[in-house]
Amino acid sequence: QRCSQKIHNLASAALAASPNSRYLLFLDDDVECHPSTLQDLVGTLERDPSLFMATGYPFDIPQEGAGLPAYCMLVYHLALLIPFSAQQRATFVWGGCMLLRADCLRPHDRYGILQAWLDGGYSDDLILAAQCGKQGLAVATPSFAIFPQRLEKDVSWSKYWNYLRRQLFVLDTYANSHNRLVNYTMAAVSTYFCVAFCAAAALVAFSGLQLALCALQSWKSWSTDSSNLSSTTGLSFSQVLGLADMGHAPILVCVLLLALLLAHVGLHFMTSEVLQLLAVLSPARPPIP
Repeated sequence: QRCSQKIHNLASAALAASPNSRYLLFLDDDVECHPSTLQDLVGTLERDPSLFMATGYPFDIPQEGAGLPAYCMLVYHLALLIPFSAQQRATFVWGGCMLLRADCLRPHDRYGILQAWLDGGYSDDLILAAQCGKQGLAVATPSFAIFPQRLEKDVSWSKYWNYLRRQLFVLDTYANSHNRLVNYTMAAVSTYFCVAFCAAAALVAFSGLQLALCALQSWKSWSTDSSNLSSTTGLSFSQVLGLADMGHAPILVCVLLLALLLAHVGLHFMTSEVLQLLAVLSPARPPIP
């Protein structure tokens, strides 16, 4: 066996399925499907013969009382939730929910998907996405195919680090040069945004601390001699405001804080819309807090 256990199971199931089957649905064992998920996915492919497959996407939900590591895991998936919710077709595939036309895999592997899977394959969805992109196969991402995925409550930093390492390891596995290019591009983009966000947050924290120190020094100077704002510390008025040493840092801090605020508002709006959609798709399910 030259592939991962999951790919071995998927390929074996595809080959063992009834010859009369028109569609093959691959689901992770922890996916919370909606009552009409299968009907809606099949209907999507039935209405548009140009579609090769349909896929969904998870919406991570931390449990009440979860710590920061759980929310860090949530952020990793949020990046792809934006393009998923913005259009009905995408270039990515989520391995937790994949509906394919059966005649594309058997009796003849028309697009080389099974071969790519079984020949040293590790990640089923990244290989499939690369094959679709390389051969121009359309992937449907209908808005109803979004599923709640409940994160563990006791996610520790070691568990998060293990999770992150697995995600990065997956991106370093590929079936061909096109697959490698797609994976490395995703890794580069993900790394860029992570570094940019961390750098921005660090700059805000550092600049805010410097402004606070300047304000503290100015308050001490004012307390010592109210007639001379900088008599004790020797600070000029511009230094007290933090402008001499930091240049335009206060303006930059305000811009970054505004950007973070807008991102928070946008995230809150998107989350509320997704939760309302999940409630409509599964009305019998208890509401998600």
